[in-house]
Amino acid sequence: MKTFTNLLIAILFATILTAQSKLENGDGKTNCFPELTLGLRTSHLPCTEKGILDTHFPYPVIFIHGLRGSADTWTAFYNHVLNQGWSYGGHLMFNLNYDEDFGSSTLNDIKDFNASNIEAADFYLMNFNVTVNGVSQGASTNTDASLSNQSAIVKQGNALGKAIEKVLQATGSDKVILYGHSMGGLCAREYLQNPNNWPDGKHHVAKLVTSGTPHGGSNSTGTILAQIFTGIDESSEAVRDLRRSYFYSGEQGVYLFGGTENSTIIWDNLAGFYSLDVNCNGNTGNSITGLNQKQISTDLDFACIVSEWSFNPDFGCGDGIVGCEEANLKNYYDVLSESFNLNVSHTNMNDNVQRSVEALDEPDYYHLSYYLTPNEWSNAFITQQGSDAEYSIDYDDFVFQIYQTGKVKVELDNVSATPFGISILNDDYEYLFDETYNSQTFTTNSTHLEPGIYYLEFYANPDNGNWQTPYNFKLHFTSDSPSTTEDEQAENSTVFPNPTSNKFTIGIQSFSGTATVYNGSGQTVQIRPFEANIISQWFDLSEYPTGVYYVKLQGDNTAKTLKVIKI
Repeated sequence: MKTFTNLLIAILFATILTAQSKLENGDGKTNCFPELTLGLRTSHLPCTEKGILDTHFPYPVIFIHGLRGSADTWTAFYNHVLNQGWSYGGHLMFNLNYDEDFGSSTLNDIKDFNASNIEAADFYLMNFNVTVNGVSQGASTNTDASLSNQSAIVKQGNALGKAIEKVLQATGSDKVILYGHSMGGLCAREYLQNPNNWPDGKHHVAKLVTSGTPHGGSNSTGTILAQIFTGIDESSEAVRDLRRSYFYSGEQGVYLFGGTENSTIIWDNLAGFYSLDVNCNGNTGNSITGLNQKQISTDLDFACIVSEWSFNPDFGCGDGIVGCEEANLKNYYDVLSESFNLNVSHTNMNDNVQRSVEALDEPDYYHLSYYLTPNEWSNAFITQQGSDAEYSIDYDDFVFQIYQTGKVKVELDNVSATPFGISILNDDYEYLFDETYNSQTFTTNSTHLEPGIYYLEFYANPDNGNWQTPYNFKLHFTSDSPSTTEDEQAENSTVFPNPTSNKFTIGIQSFSGTATVYNGSGQTVQIRPFEANIISQWFDLSEYPTGVYYVKLQGDNTAKTLKVIKI
């Protein structure tokens, strides 16, 4: 049972009841962290010019624009988080119709205009509004004839997979957070629900946020006025894929609900669609399994932002483009998801930064906890919860692993919500520490822990303004055995990612010595010193051919060799 100090009576009972509910309603341990390892985050993110603590969001966030959009979609959020100290990694640029042939559509049409090694950062902006010459365009500019930003959602999901792989390599993170507006949410789902897009057989997504996304399709375009005033090409692949149903055939949209790639079904306008190749495999006539017919991973957090701005005779409540029912993923899948409501038009949804921050809130459930590396600063948000959330109190859940017996304490800064609670639980969800505080800056007492997996939980009763002030925190870990042998230290070393296309990191706890990289012929490629107390260190094989490499960790009294595969 939690220990509560200086909590109001209302919060006292609410916290007890919700904590009990959390333990009883599906926070089981099965397959929660089958490969939880050390060294998945690095601390090389740049400090901000404001000189604040070197904080960063737990996972890098990738924002994905919608139909006829661009990276400009996220201007309001971009400006807000830069002022909060987040670091920006730039546009992730792809042209999705590089051959400019509308009648043929394959994954070979995708042109990646990103450098092989992008910068590590807290967030990135996808941009499909890119010319065949690699020029990244804004939403108000469309000089490129390839209609890249109106290409097939299958191609978008494939490009997103390439972008995620680059972000994982750049940041050292094992997961990303995806935030898609409108069709961008379907792009994220196409990635998530098609394992062929995953870098190494794992989806690497911690959370999916969608805003005004037509999970159930949209028939809002379809007139000559739409093409004249919005620049949307009614024959484009994107319009084909977004359809809830086709105007002339009356059939359900094949991309979302399944069907056959033929013109008697996919028949929507007099001119027809440029291509019927929904799955982009180079031929038509295939039987398509719709996106809403495919399984979706449930080992991640979900949130949907839905606007009730207008009443459209076509779908009733909605944002003018997407209906309220179609915008909520929970109407199609049984997933842990919160809904956040707005009252603005479809194109203005992302201007409401508050809802975006609230939707990005950290998980409320232990089995969805974000991975936390000890001895690094991070930041998080106390925010008001979704309209259908299980708890009114905001719980922010993290998981960490230690390999040696020692003590942990938590340092907090910039806390705006008080009283503010902190809990540490073991892998059986037993409370080892639980206290509340009424200060903006404080450090907890130490808690002694054995090697294992633990949960760190923050909780508070949010008000309408807490979202503007992220809190900074650091989990300090001190080993009881600073004289641990180098053999024991080297035994806990890990390599990530492996296989890799360029960069990899070796994670190790408190090892001093050298790391020598050899190729398959035994030739020395790199020699790097490992400083005492370093948690992880990057290596770069971008100048070397694909193949098998070996890293030898050499200390005064020990040596260990790790295998790395470059693909």
